[in-house]
Amino acid sequence: MAPWYWYLEKALERWGLAVVPIAVLFLLGSGTVPLFALCALLIVLTHVPLAHKEIRFLFPAIPFIVITAGLGSASAIQLLQAAHRKLGRPQLASAAVACWIGGAGIVGFRADFREDWTRSSEVLQAMRAVRAQPDLCGLGLVDIRWWATGGYTHLHREVPMYLHSGPVDGVHLKPVHETQRGFNYAITQAQSPMPDIFDVKQCWGAVCFRKREGSCADPGSNEVNRVLRDSGT
Repeated sequence: MAPWYWYLEKALERWGLAVVPIAVLFLLGSGTVPLFALCALLIVLTHVPLAHKEIRFLFPAIPFIVITAGLGSASAIQLLQAAHRKLGRPQLASAAVACWIGGAGIVGFRADFREDWTRSSEVLQAMRAVRAQPDLCGLGLVDIRWWATGGYTHLHREVPMYLHSGPVDGVHLKPVHETQRGFNYAITQAQSPMPDIFDVKQCWGAVCFRKREGSCADPGSNEVNRVLRDSGT
């Protein structure tokens, strides 16, 4: 249950004081493209009352916000040029571009934002390594959050995946020793207990991928799409 101001709170956490000029430029640009500004506001405001909030819910608003604020920059340049006749438009435009680039760089490399550039990178590297295995017939995820893997978009192989971390919204997941016949490769935490038939092939930080010899057979449980469907996700 997130409070109504959660999105503003997260924007301030991630962008800091950069929220202020973006808001000002958005207001200036709204006079040029009122429909874009309205679309952005409608997307944001319709999500404010909802108890369940995630940043991704506002992704559709981002193009409207960026375009409106960008046109607001042009309006700001015109206002400054009118107030200071000696300032040329090329110089003001160059200053505006420098401010946008500088602001993006400062925000993008803040400690609380920088971690987003590499979040779940170990899992994604393991997924790429598994994807390249020609004998892959099934993939087990052990103590790995399924949404951090990139799913089938990243795996890009027509093989079943099995979850082993939960419970997933009330769905009972069987332990690895009961489902191991369903997969011959597994992505796990380095410290995750695994049956001896799985050998560690490579690790990235705290994430490893492991292999067992042999083929795969449906264990009748833990298949990712089945679990997500049963959990209502």
